[in-house]
Amino acid sequence: MGILSLHFPVMLRDDERKFAQDYYSKSVEHRDQHKCGGYPYADGDLLNQIVRLTQTRSVLEIGTAIGYSAYCFAYCNNVSVVTIDMVEQHREIAENNWRDLDVANQIEMITGNSQDVLPTLNQNFDIVFFDGFAPNPNEVNQYCRLVGESGLLITTNHSWNKSTPEFIQEIENNDLNCVLKADTAFSSRDQNKVEMCVELWEKKHETLSESKYI
Repeated sequence: MGILSLHFPVMLRDDERKFAQDYYSKSVEHRDQHKCGGYPYADGDLLNQIVRLTQTRSVLEIGTAIGYSAYCFAYCNNVSVVTIDMVEQHREIAENNWRDLDVANQIEMITGNSQDVLPTLNQNFDIVFFDGFAPNPNEVNQYCRLVGESGLLITTNHSWNKSTPEFIQEIENNDLNCVLKADTAFSSRDQNKVEMCVELWEKKHETLSESKYI
């Protein structure tokens, strides 16, 4: 894990963290009010750190909701984000949020079913991030195609999903290294990137666990 020994992650400043926390809370409120299944990813600052450390320039996200995780990728990073969501009503809310937070010029939202949209995309992305309701093993081949030879695939909502073993097997069938941490899987053909993500995740969750006893 030499990457981290040379370059420890840049943590969010207090003002950056407050932006993210406020947006996360707004996302939870929206989900509770509209019952839309738009669960925001709990480790948004981790996504931000991964982009910085890997010098990511392009991200594909599946599952926009009201735009929280897309914002976490974009904020203070020189990166472009394409994000897919099947709920048209989310577009106006997400785009207004991005404008308010000065990241709108970095994010493109596509409305539609990911099974229909993914085959139409022809570029490779540095990061492919799945944060939809349930990981679909039938989409794994598309994720692996779009992530290219050295990109990073991050998938979530695994801890309660019965299809997770099949999903992980499909990733490994595509010759990606994969490590599952709680509800998040980190996968890449570049083993160093997987190890870096795992170390970042463990460091963050170790800190959170220790803070409960302070």
